[in-house]
Amino acid sequence: ARGKELAAEHGVQDRISFVLTDGLQGVGPEFDTVVIAGMGGETMIGILEAAPWVRENRVQLILQPQSKFGDLTLWLSDNGYAISDAELVSERGKYYVILEVTASEMTMDRHFILRLLSERRDPLLPEYLDHLVRIQRNVVKGVEKSENREQLVTETEDLNVLLQLREETEKWQR
Repeated sequence: ARGKELAAEHGVQDRISFVLTDGLQGVGPEFDTVVIAGMGGETMIGILEAAPWVRENRVQLILQPQSKFGDLTLWLSDNGYAISDAELVSERGKYYVILEVTASEMTMDRHFILRLLSERRDPLLPEYLDHLVRIQRNVVKGVEKSENREQLVTETEDLNVLLQLREETEKWQR
């Protein structure tokens, strides 16, 4: 309903079809753009796995994962998709990553989105990285207590990537 209101507000309601469905079940390849938003990356992966026509027809995707965007990035990379653009938005103190995705071969790692945002000098990235660093430091502290060495190495590497990216944003903020 909100999407329809926004379309009418911007005068594009005659160019947009709105469909309420379980994932992309019952939706056919007549669409050229699909928006999947407001759910975790793992749910988005399940939706896209069940709809191979999206990749086959080179449908443009606008994805807004609430969580697990590193896992989503890896899955996209492994399944014939590429992230062509990314943008951060903030609303009521929460951050949202919006991705433009197309069918294409591209190797991307878990931190590709953050690097792309840095490359694009997204103005919200420095404060978003501060937010992620605080969260990741707590994750590392928790894993240190669990004595899971393998996970500690992974989580510490993630923290170091975030800190490095934050340093880079300080350079372009000057």
